[in-house]
Amino acid sequence: MKGALISLLLATVVIRLVLVAALVFGGDPSPFAFGDSKGYLTIAENLHQGNGFSQVSSPPYLLDSSRTPVMPYVFAATKAVFGSFTPFVLVQAVLAGVLVYLTFLIALLVTKREKLALGAAALMAFEPYAIFINTSLLTETLYAVLVTLAAYLVLLYIERRSPWPLAAASALFALAALTRPLAQFMPALLVALVLWREPLRSSGRFVVAALVPFLLVVGPWVLRNHVTFGITAISSGGLQNVYSDLGATILVYDEGGVWRDKKNWLEADFAARHGIPVDTIQQNLELSPVLFREGLGIMLTHPKGTAKSFLAISLAFLTSDVWTFYPQKWGWMEPFSLQFSPTQSLLNDGPVVTLGRVLEASGSAALAIALAGRIFWVVTMLLFFAGLWSLWRQGGLPRSFTVIALVSVFYYLGLVWSAGAGVNGRYRYPLDPLIFTAAVVGAAALVQRLRSVLGWHKGI
Repeated sequence: MKGALISLLLATVVIRLVLVAALVFGGDPSPFAFGDSKGYLTIAENLHQGNGFSQVSSPPYLLDSSRTPVMPYVFAATKAVFGSFTPFVLVQAVLAGVLVYLTFLIALLVTKREKLALGAAALMAFEPYAIFINTSLLTETLYAVLVTLAAYLVLLYIERRSPWPLAAASALFALAALTRPLAQFMPALLVALVLWREPLRSSGRFVVAALVPFLLVVGPWVLRNHVTFGITAISSGGLQNVYSDLGATILVYDEGGVWRDKKNWLEADFAARHGIPVDTIQQNLELSPVLFREGLGIMLTHPKGTAKSFLAISLAFLTSDVWTFYPQKWGWMEPFSLQFSPTQSLLNDGPVVTLGRVLEASGSAALAIALAGRIFWVVTMLLFFAGLWSLWRQGGLPRSFTVIALVSVFYYLGLVWSAGAGVNGRYRYPLDPLIFTAAVVGAAALVQRLRSVLGWHKGI
C-alpha cells in the first residue's frame, strides 16, 4: 500500500498542476478568481499598497469586517514575493496532496484497513469539484487542510487520552476560523466532546486545552473588531446573511421570483430605511445585530417559506455537485443552466412536474454531467450514513468518529443555512474527508452483505 499511496499523492498534485498550466496558457486573463476572490484580493492589494484592511479600492478605505485576515495576508505576501497572486494556486496543489494524505490517515486510524483508507483518499483526490476548487484563489483549500488536520488530532486525543493533540486541534481550529469564520464555534464542540468522554473531576485540563489555544490565536483579531466596530465577533458575514441571503430565499419560496432580485431588494430596502449606502451593509460589523434581528423577523412572518428553505438548503448542502460550474466558466463546456431551480420546483410543484421540466431541458452534455454529479453525491451520502451505522456498531474509536462526523455535518449545516440559496458543494468540501471515510465503510459493508446473500465467502 505504501507505493500505491505515494502514487496517489503524486497523481493528486500532478493533475492539479497540469490543470493550472492549461488554465495559464488557455488565454483566460483571470482563470483563478471566482466570486468571493474579489473581496480577498482587493484587501490583499490594499494591504500590499499600505491602504489597510479594506475591500474599497479607492479613498477613503473603509475598514472591512466581513473577511477574516489569514487569506488576505497570505495573498498580500504572495503578491509581495512574486508580484502576482497566481503562484498561490501552485501551493494549493501541494496542499491538496496534504489533504488527501490526511484523509488516508483518518480513514486508516478509524478503520485499521489500508484498502479502505486508500479508497477514501482516492475519492478525495479525484472527485471533480475537489480538483477544481484547488485552482481557485479562495479560502477552501487551506481551510479544509486546517480543519482536517484538527479532526485527525481530535481522533488522536480520543485514542491516547492526552490533552496535547486537543490543544493543537484547538489552535488549528482558531487558524481555520481566521481563514473562514465557519470554524469559530468549534471550541464549544471540543468542550462538549471532553465533557462526554472525561470524568468531571479530571476534565479541567482537557477543557483548558480545548479553549485556551483557540482564544489566544483569535483574541487579537476579535479585539481589533471590538475596538474598531464596537462588536465582539470574528466576522460580520454570518449574521448579516441571515437577513439578505436566507431572507431572500424564504421570500422566493413564499412569493416566487428570483433569489438575486429578492436579495438586492432586501439590501436596498434596509439601506434606505437606515440611511446608509448599500455597499456598506456587508462591511460594517456594527450593522450585524440589526440585520440578524430583521432576518429572524422574516423567518417568523414566513414560517412555510422558512421550512421549505431549510429543507432545500439541507438537500443542496448534502448533494450539490458543482461539476459543471468551473468548466463552463473556463469555456471548456457549452454554457448551460436550467431556467428553474430543481429543488424549488420539487418542493413547490412536486416530483412529477420537476422531472418533466428536467426532461424538457435534456440533451445538453452539461446537464448530463450535472445529473451524474448529483447521483454520485446522493449515493455517496447514502453510503456515508450506512457507514456511520456500521462504525457505530463497532464501538470504541469508530463510534467516536461516528459522533464527530454527524455533529460536524449538522454543525456546518446549521451555519450554512444563513447562506440561503447560495449553498452548494463548496460549503460541504471541508467535510469531504470525513464523508469519504464513512462512505467507503458503507460501501464495504454493502459489498460484504451482498456477498453473504449471494453465497460468496471471500471477505474484503
